[in-house]
Amino acid sequence: MQFVWFHITGPDHSAELRFSIKSVENNFVGVPRITIVGDKPQWFDGHCIPMKQFKGIRDHMARMPYRDTQSKIMKCAVSDEIDEEFVWIMDDCYMMKPTTIKELRIPRYDPWYRVNTKTTWHQLIRHTFAALQKHGRPNLQYGTHLPHVFSKTKLRAMFETYQFPGSLLLFEILYQNSYHAEDEAVPYGETWQGVKYQQFLKRLLRPATRQQLDAIDANFLNYQSKCWNSTMKLWLQQRFE
Repeated sequence: MQFVWFHITGPDHSAELRFSIKSVENNFVGVPRITIVGDKPQWFDGHCIPMKQFKGIRDHMARMPYRDTQSKIMKCAVSDEIDEEFVWIMDDCYMMKPTTIKELRIPRYDPWYRVNTKTTWHQLIRHTFAALQKHGRPNLQYGTHLPHVFSKTKLRAMFETYQFPGSLLLFEILYQNSYHAEDEAVPYGETWQGVKYQQFLKRLLRPATRQQLDAIDANFLNYQSKCWNSTMKLWLQQRFE
């Protein structure tokens, strides 16, 4: 199975990417084929599809990272170097225990999300939900930072339906709501409406101690940027190098 990361050279991002790749190599149940789309780190000698950072002028600067990600997923959908089915994963997401492709195909959403407009990301979720509603699709929040399994054929059809790249929408939320019924989806973890679910993703909202990190029992780990500190870096290094 091909795993695809998008990468832009920047402070410390290469370290996160290295640990993320190593976590998949260590824990994916199967043989992962590693691909980077974008900037190639100096330490990486594997498969890379070079692609310059998006430099358009249509949007406010806060939206530029989303335009860049949008342009890269569109490249994946048409590139002969990308398999028909592939896994897209963020560089701050780590596979913590053995995980199968069957488990990755299960659509997992965030039932605790509440729509607001405080940040560009929240605004884009609102716009994405509105676009889905126009097409009679569910409004589940799939932007959880978990990996997503995509089909190139389905991506291209989705781009046409939602008028990419003219519309700046969050493609992972569009895709999962477009191709999965609402009753197929499960929460990414913890308890929801009295039901205990597998902790598939652990999201850290504040810096953690070494003991707290050692106690994590989930398939995947993700964290907010303020958690990327010396304790986290050392813990990931010791675990994945």
